[in-house]
Order: sequence, then C-alpha cells, then structure tokens
Amino acid sequence: MREIRRILVAVGLVLVAVIVSYFWLRSERERQLAVQEVGSESLDVEATVLEDQNLGEMEVKLYVYRPGAVSPDRNFLRSSSRKIFQTEDEVLIARQIVNEVLRELVKQHGGRTKSRVYPDQAKLRSLYILEDGTAVVDLSMDTVNGLVGGITSELAVIRSVTRSLRANVSKITQVRFLVDGSGKETLAGHISIANAFR
Repeated sequence: MREIRRILVAVGLVLVAVIVSYFWLRSERERQLAVQEVGSESLDVEATVLEDQNLGEMEVKLYVYRPGAVSPDRNFLRSSSRKIFQTEDEVLIARQIVNEVLRELVKQHGGRTKSRVYPDQAKLRSLYILEDGTAVVDLSMDTVNGLVGGITSELAVIRSVTRSLRANVSKITQVRFLVDGSGKETLAGHISIANAFR
C-alpha cells in the first residue's frame, strides 16, 4: 500500500511539473511574440515621428572600420560624415546612427569594388538608453551570424557602434550589446559582450 502511494505521489508530481512547464513555455512564447510585434511597430512609429517632425537634417560623424586594419589602434576606425533626420528624441538619433553604421560601404581595390563590412541582413532590432547613460543596442542574430573575418569583424562592430554613439549623443556614456533580445557571452564567438563598452 505504501509503495502504491509513493508511485501515485511521484506520478502526480511529474504531472504537475509537466503542466507548469507547458503553461510557462506557452506564456514565454506569447511574450516573445508580443516583443516582436512591439519591435516592428516601433519601426513604423520611428518613421512616422521623423517624417511628422519635419525638422530637417543634421550632420553626424560616424566611426567605421578602415579596410585592412587589423590592429585595434587609433587607425582601426576612420571618420565619415552622414546626414540624418533632425529630431529632439535622443533614442531616434541613436537608432539612425546605428543604422547608418550598419549600412556603411567600404571601398576596396582602389575604389573599384565595394563590399559591406556588415552582412546585407544586418539589422538593429531595438535600442534604448538607460538613466545611467548606457545605450543598449539589440542586434539581430542575422547580423552576428553574417559577420565574416572573426575577431576583426566583431571588434569593428563593437568599436564602430560604440564610438559613433558616444561621439554624437551626449547622454550616452557606454554601450551594451544584446543579440536577439538576450545577453550573450560573445557577439560572434570572440569578444566578450558581458560588460558595457566605453
């Protein structure tokens, strides 16, 4: 009798664990879908806000990877000016800057051929600025999966985004990277992104 009771209790506990896991996974999936919807809606909101404000353009200075540079010294990045939509919203300015960095084309072979430092599918999922001045940059998994060139490509992404944001948005003091909404150990297998970059 005691043996049957133990088996029933064990089966009951397993059943409760399965039910709880099912509902937890279901709610987590719904939460992720809601985050994706909010992310796609925010892109439309961003475009509408910038268009409605109609404040003209502003010039920003980007710091982008210098082709062929492998040493992380002062010549690793080069500066490049870009015009973006003028806005009073620092988050929208920061988003535009990161998108411009990801679009940057690099001339190679005497200027005849052009190739991207970042993959064609590079995409900024989200960006927000915390009260302490930390900009949280959430890149898509396609962005990091498409990086070619190992540690140099990772360093180019981290340094370009960090320096460009800090140079143009006074509120930003450091940059933290996420991939597909999650904190990862590294961006693409080489450089730790556990801490923020300055």
